[in-house]
Amino acid sequence: MHLRDKIREGQRLEGFNIELFFARPSFARPDQIIHEDIARIQWVSDRKTWKLYWKRADLKWHAYRPHPEAATLAEALHVIDEDASGCFFG
Repeated sequence: MHLRDKIREGQRLEGFNIELFFARPSFARPDQIIHEDIARIQWVSDRKTWKLYWKRADLKWHAYRPHPEAATLAEALHVIDEDASGCFFG
């Protein structure tokens, strides 16, 4: 409960991409807010599908191999929320 005011979820919209992230105080500098990426969902209009990505330790987005595509945005969000492989939330 004491962290409720210190961490929040956020979204970034860039073109056909939706990026989900956590905003929280930096461990080294608590007065500075940093963003930790969770997932990227990309709309591919010619295929009418959503592609899912996760950010690996190399800080690059990689296709989420257990479930790389979703038919709907709701399905993509469900896959991220479920996080069966522990890629999005550890």
